[in-house]
Amino acid sequence: MRWVNATDGRRNQDREVQPHILELRIHGIRNTPPAEMLCTSPESIKPVRGDVYGNFWILKEPTVSRTAQDALPESVPPGVRREAYSWGTLNRKDATGTWIFGRLGQVLTQIAWTLLLPFGFCNVAYWARKLPVPEGSLDPAAKARKGGWMHGEGAASIRVFALGLTLFFAIGLAAVSLDLVGIQCFRDARQVCSQLPGFLDLLADWTRGQRLAFLSLVPLSAVLLLYFVSRRSRVVYEENVYAKELNGADLDPDEGSLGSPNAPILSTAGFWRHALLSSNTERLHLAASFSFLAGLLAWDALNGEVPVCSTAPSASPACFPLFTVWLPWAGVAIAAAAILLLLVIAAQVVIDSEACPDISRKHPEKEKGRDRPTGTVAGVLLAGAILLFVLGIVNSAGASGSDPGRPFVAGLVTTVLVAVLLVLSLSALGWRRGVRNVYSLPLLGVMAASLLLVGWGDVVRLPDAVLWTAAAVSAALFLVLLLRRKGDGQRYEGWRGCGPGVMMLLAVGTAMFLSSLLVVGTASYLNWPLYEGVGSGLWRTAVDRAALVGQEIVIPAPYLEFGVILTAIVGAALAAVVLVVAGHLVRAPQALTTPEPPPPVFRPELADYGAGRTIRVRRPFNGALEKSVVFRRRQAALAQRAEPFIAILAGLLALGVTAALTISTTGSRDGGSGHLAPWLPTFIEDSAEALAIFMLASVGIAILGSIIAGIFVPADRPAALLWDLICFLPRAGHPFGPPCYADRVVPEITDRVQEWLSGEVPENEAPLGEKDVAKRQVVLSAHSLGAVLAIAVILNIDEKWRTSAKIGLLTYGTQVRPYFGRFFPELLGPCALGNRHCRGPSLISADPWYKQVKDDFDATAKDATGNDATAKDATAKDATAKDATGKDATGKDATGNEAARKDAAHSALPPASGVLTLAKVLTPASPNGANFIIIAGLMSNEVTTPEPAWINLWRRTDFLGFPANSYAMNPVDRGADELERHTYMLQVATHGGYPYTLAYRSRFEELVQRM
Repeated sequence: MRWVNATDGRRNQDREVQPHILELRIHGIRNTPPAEMLCTSPESIKPVRGDVYGNFWILKEPTVSRTAQDALPESVPPGVRREAYSWGTLNRKDATGTWIFGRLGQVLTQIAWTLLLPFGFCNVAYWARKLPVPEGSLDPAAKARKGGWMHGEGAASIRVFALGLTLFFAIGLAAVSLDLVGIQCFRDARQVCSQLPGFLDLLADWTRGQRLAFLSLVPLSAVLLLYFVSRRSRVVYEENVYAKELNGADLDPDEGSLGSPNAPILSTAGFWRHALLSSNTERLHLAASFSFLAGLLAWDALNGEVPVCSTAPSASPACFPLFTVWLPWAGVAIAAAAILLLLVIAAQVVIDSEACPDISRKHPEKEKGRDRPTGTVAGVLLAGAILLFVLGIVNSAGASGSDPGRPFVAGLVTTVLVAVLLVLSLSALGWRRGVRNVYSLPLLGVMAASLLLVGWGDVVRLPDAVLWTAAAVSAALFLVLLLRRKGDGQRYEGWRGCGPGVMMLLAVGTAMFLSSLLVVGTASYLNWPLYEGVGSGLWRTAVDRAALVGQEIVIPAPYLEFGVILTAIVGAALAAVVLVVAGHLVRAPQALTTPEPPPPVFRPELADYGAGRTIRVRRPFNGALEKSVVFRRRQAALAQRAEPFIAILAGLLALGVTAALTISTTGSRDGGSGHLAPWLPTFIEDSAEALAIFMLASVGIAILGSIIAGIFVPADRPAALLWDLICFLPRAGHPFGPPCYADRVVPEITDRVQEWLSGEVPENEAPLGEKDVAKRQVVLSAHSLGAVLAIAVILNIDEKWRTSAKIGLLTYGTQVRPYFGRFFPELLGPCALGNRHCRGPSLISADPWYKQVKDDFDATAKDATGNDATAKDATAKDATAKDATGKDATGKDATGNEAARKDAAHSALPPASGVLTLAKVLTPASPNGANFIIIAGLMSNEVTTPEPAWINLWRRTDFLGFPANSYAMNPVDRGADELERHTYMLQVATHGGYPYTLAYRSRFEELVQRM
């Protein structure tokens, strides 16, 4: 490509060269405005197609410049049509209206998104499972299974886990509406909590059963709200795609879009155009919620028929009415039917629902083409659950209990439900490590049951010592199974192969926190008049909390105990952060590796890695500018330790939730909820509620503050990566989770690319387009998460357009290799992209990626001296050539450490010749007709191989920008400016501003030349 001679900034109305290259820019999670993507002002752009959620923009009057080096950021090379695709409102819909209402609406929107976090983590866990990859893939340890890519360990468990999250959402609201308000705020006939609104006083004349029947509509309404929000998102995100492309076609998990078993998973036909979770799954979750609430009402009504339950805790053996004779047959029937229906719904979710096309079956070929009436079954179950709920309301309203103030069952049900979720989460830690559920679930089930029964020895006729021993032995056996090594490949997977379990533990911990914040916060609000004290003027009399026993609103034990234990969780997490930050700051400044800059790149020259070794010496800075760059690099390196920090947080949450459940059941056995175990200090037990309120409120305020700060003070935040992971892949775990914007973005961009290449673009959109469609090409220019979307587009495009001469990829500020490739190896790892494997970051090293940098340099040195990829003959392969690090090309270093060299070689393992990867798609054919498949490193000078039409820009000052292939010299990764020239004051560049740099313009020209 050449640049024309013209005066800088002059409008070129009569361009001689017709646009034949479509440069389509795609933003990331930062939601860069279209004008900023096009490097101009909002007045200089216009939309050409789309709606409020997704649209394409172009420059009204493009400009040209003399050369790439002197070109203005907004100037367009001749022969290029530049467009920007904006999809930000699909991820986080902006509020409208005046400034104050718009900002307030944004805050409420972000809070609502935060409430969906547990469901989003569930979806991430689903895709983090070990999915079978194409035969002959890059990873030799992965074996493809017959029956399709979606047959993997843990799919059924995650669907049951998702159902449990929905029920936990309902029980949290039920604890507030039924227990705190419906029961405890109406203990006596005419006494009502003073904090309640006056219109609720009419409930004082109702019976306990009538109040509970009425207030049960509160949690039910919340679940229905989730249902309607989910339905609406399906219309916004998926309706247009269905109408245009699907035409009734179903997803075939056994065949890729090319009809080849060696195609990547993202190339599967209909992957982005078919919902893995249909409306049937939503109906099943609704049915479970109806049945669950009906069971709670029936259980409470039956407890009223047992006089001892008036004074005994809800967890007392005497208050298990299903085992008591002479109870009303209607209540027993409703309670039993609710339990039975819940089991049937769980089985339907796992076995027969259309929402589970990924559950492996013994004879899938016999079921192919069979039309199973899943919609009818889901409808029948929902109708039965609604009828059961109505019967439960009628039965509860007509019940006459012995004591209207007797304890409610919310605490016990919450304990059991969270224990089930915790067991499923811990079992998921071993799915990728070869620990099957048939081994892990029994061990974890024994551990959970033993811990929950501690203190109940007289009931189960087992001493507490036996229960503790059983729990310890079961936990130890599970750890032995989990920690056994299954191969070196786990180091290239997120959290050493424990990704699904980590995500599920985060879901449980987040759900427990949100529910505890709601329940404890509501109880604190209702108790507030008791804590105000008495007095006037400067002094008041402190309240004796011990004297308030019997008057306070009692908080259900699991929520209170978790609030107390949250103190230890937050303290341990902060201690880890402080230690890492302190160690990072007191060490000598380390010269972090930087990419090779293209001339001219405006950045100071700093010391670099030498032959794969890190320079660890103190040296004076060459001025304030260099000091600022180094400081930003170290800040970015500190922010890139999110993975180990998340592992620590997940472990702390697992321990905290386990301790909270154990203490809550022990306290319930000892005489009611809200009591810590007897071995804890008395002052902690006496101040438990105040401590729980303080910690929950502190964390809640911190989260709210970060939301408000992100809206009123826009900035690049690493927390945005959370939504990258949660919302990118299709909803396949929880039907009420955050919608997948890629379900619409990928098909829309794919259609736009194919329209351009085929020449079907309407004339009013491309009046200057090249008429000869054979000359048309596309460059997808993608930032951050946009790079993942662009990769998905390239892998989804029709085979006739998927040629190296037609499509190029320019990425910048992306996390494809270290995050997406590690967290979802089968989707975006080396087996799909053809790049190198990547280790995880270190928590304590000055450079968190030091080991990976060394591996990359070692592997590159080996490629240059004797790797098979260099196509050298056998004589050259066997030669022992020492590299600069002292290691020979045969794999052994001076100390004989062969294993380390094998690990480095594994990171450059090429795929089989028949496997389709992104590298193969984007690499032009060589003169002899063969394709250059691997992009792992530099090739030998003796062999001429074409370079892939993929260039990735990155810089060390970007906390979310990494190499896409290697830290060493390679055909893909190139350096970007570390100083921003387009700003009024010179500042260090971080995650944004790549299109403004000289590196972007020069590498765009290089990419077009490769194509």
